[in-house]
Amino acid sequence: MKLKSTLTRWTLALLFSICVFNASPASAQYCDPTFAFGCSLWGSQAITLGSLNWVLGSNPCTTSDYTWMSVNLTTGFPHSMSVTNNDWCGCAVWIDLNQNFVFDASENMFYSYSGSQVSTYNFTVTIPNGTPVGSYRMRVISPWGSDGFTTTNGNGQGPCGGYQYGGFQDFTIAVTGPQGIEDMPGNKSHYMSASLNGEANRITVILNRPVADHATLQLMDVSGRVIETRKAGSEKEILDVSALSSGVYFLNYFDGVHKQNIKLSK
Repeated sequence: MKLKSTLTRWTLALLFSICVFNASPASAQYCDPTFAFGCSLWGSQAITLGSLNWVLGSNPCTTSDYTWMSVNLTTGFPHSMSVTNNDWCGCAVWIDLNQNFVFDASENMFYSYSGSQVSTYNFTVTIPNGTPVGSYRMRVISPWGSDGFTTTNGNGQGPCGGYQYGGFQDFTIAVTGPQGIEDMPGNKSHYMSASLNGEANRITVILNRPVADHATLQLMDVSGRVIETRKAGSEKEILDVSALSSGVYFLNYFDGVHKQNIKLSK
C-alpha cells in the first residue's frame, strides 16, 4: 500500500512537471497572421523608421521576428517611416501601446493599398503623449491585394488575419520619453521643476504645489528601467545620481491625478 501511494505521488509529480514545462501562456504570446500561398514574391522588401533600417536581402521571407532590432522614439513627435514591398501589396502597421499582447484596432498607426507592382509607402508614426517609457512591439504587414486593415476581396485583414499572399515583420519600439518637458493628462500647469548637476552628481527637484502624501517621483533611463522611486516628503527633493553613467534620463511626477515628465541629460 505504501509503495502504491509513493508511485501515485511520483506519477502526479511527473504529470505536474510535464504540464509546467510544456505550458505556453497565451497571455505571453502574440498571434501571427497567416499567408495561405506564401511570401516568395510578395511582402516587405525594405523598412525604415528613424535609425531602424531593415532590408529583406537574402533573409528568408518567412522570418518575421526581428524584435532584436529596435529604434528609439519620443512621444508627441511625428517620426517618418517608409515601407517598400513587391507585387501589389498594401501596408499596415500596429504598435502594442498598452502591452497587452494584442494589436488593437486603436493601435493601428497606418494602413494603405496603392495597387501597383512595387509600392513605397511613406508616412509618419506618432507615439501618443503620455505613453510610458519602455519597450513595445511593432508589427508591419505587407499583404497582397489588401491594405491590411479593412476586408478587401477576401484577402484578409487585421494584425492576425488570414491572407492569401504576403508577409510580416515584428520590431521593437523603445519609447524614450517626451520632447523636453511635457504635461500628461491632467491640469496643464507644471507640478515640478528639475535640474541635473553633473559635477555634484545630483538632481534637484522643486515641487511647485503643496506636496500631497501620495505624490511620487520616479527616475527612469531610456530603456524604461526604473532607477529610483520615492514619495515626495518636502517641496525640495535631492536625488543622488553618482552611480549613473552619462546619458538621458526621465523624471516622472504623479500624485494619483496629475502627471508630468521631464527629460534630463547627464
